[in-house]
Amino acid sequence: MDEQKDLEKLMDKIFDVDQLDAPSADFTTNVLEKIEAQKKVRLTYAPLLPGWVFVIIAVLVVLFVLYVFSSTESVTLQTNYFESMDFSTNWLSERMSQFSFSKSLGYSILVVGVLICLQARLLNRFLYRTNSLT
Repeated sequence: MDEQKDLEKLMDKIFDVDQLDAPSADFTTNVLEKIEAQKKVRLTYAPLLPGWVFVIIAVLVVLFVLYVFSSTESVTLQTNYFESMDFSTNWLSERMSQFSFSKSLGYSILVVGVLICLQARLLNRFLYRTNSLT
């Protein structure tokens, strides 16, 4: 018992000599400002496919359309282009039969479509979970 009383007296002397550190006057406001700054940080959108990929896809689509229209019969200047076209099912079936896509092109188009859908779904779920989407 005496030993505990001695230890208690020693502790009291140590605490009397060293005062507790008091926080600065604007401690609470500094902490709240830092919390508010963290709340203001927004999630940046990082697309799955970069912009240059979409540019390449657009160029390929334009080249494809130009190829399709340049491979049709030559049309004289006196006739209208749409008048010379026959919009029956024969015309469509003839044009579509000229195209043959490889399996790898079909799979790559399928994979790009799935990735775009997956990216939209995951970003939607993530943004709603973090309440960043208002």
